[in-house]
Amino acid sequence: MHLKIRSATESDLHQIHSIFTHYVQNTVVTFRVNKPPFSYIGKRFHEAQERGLPYLVAVEKSGQDNPSHEGNPTEKVCGYTLASAFRGYMLAYAPTVEMSLLVHPDYQSQGIGSAPPLVVGGSSKGGKTFCPMEVGDADSISASFTKL
Repeated sequence: MHLKIRSATESDLHQIHSIFTHYVQNTVVTFRVNKPPFSYIGKRFHEAQERGLPYLVAVEKSGQDNPSHEGNPTEKVCGYTLASAFRGYMLAYAPTVEMSLLVHPDYQSQGIGSAPPLVVGGSSKGGKTFCPMEVGDADSISASFTKL
C-alpha cells in the first residue's frame, strides 16, 4: 500500500464524513449517537483552517482514474486527524487543542493511525510542525516523518 499524508481539502470531506459516520454509528469513540449532517464535517474543517490548526488525511493512491468520482479520483482517504479547540469557550484553555484521529474501517490495524504526521500535528504558535509526505508501506511509516 502506498500512502501519502497531506493536508485535507474540501474534496476529501465526503470521504471524511463517511469515516466519521461509521464511528458514530458503530462505536462510542465520538460520544455521539446520531449520524452527523455533512455540514458538521465542513464546519470543523473550516474552523481548523481559520485557527491555523492541522487537518491531515492519509490517502492511498489507487492508480486508476475514475472521472465520475468526486474529489481526487486517484486517492482514497484511509484515515484523518485534526486538531480542534479544547473547551474552546473557556479562555484558560485557549492555547490547548485536542487531536482526533480516525481510520477507515477497511484500513484498521495496518499502521495508518501510528503515522507520526497523523499523531503529532502542527501549531502556528511554537508547537512542532510536521510536513505532509509520502511513504511506501504502512510498516515503514513510523520511521518516515520530517520535522520542520
